[in-house]
Formats: sequence, structure tokens, C-alpha cells
Amino acid sequence: MLSSWDQTRLSQAFGVDLRAVVSDALIVTQWHAPADDLLAFLEQKHRWTAATAYRYVRTLRRAELRQLPD
Repeated sequence: MLSSWDQTRLSQAFGVDLRAVVSDALIVTQWHAPADDLLAFLEQKHRWTAATAYRYVRTLRRAELRQLPD
């Protein structure tokens, strides 16, 4: 789960509502289909380019990794 700090930063950086960030983080975490399908889903959902969707997923995953215990 993302920290509230990460949620806020992602929301501001990508212009996404906080609830959408939380929802997207859950989707990304549980996604088992091809990564291209995830990017296409986020492109359509947020009306982004492929590059923006990629940066968003990469940033979400990095933030989630910081939350894992050592």
C-alpha cells in the first residue's frame, strides 16, 4: 500500500485524483495480464500517452517497493 505522502505526490505529478491513485496502485499490484495491456488500460482511463502511462506505472511500482519491509 502506498503511503499518503506517495499518494499525494503521484496525484500532483500526474494530475490524478487521490482515489484514482489508490485504485490504480491496487490494479497495478494485482495485474497479471501482459504489461502492454496494463499500459493500454491506463492510457484509456486517464487519456494519457503511452509514455505517461509507463512513467506512472514505473513511479507507482517504485513507491510500492519503498513500502516493503527490509
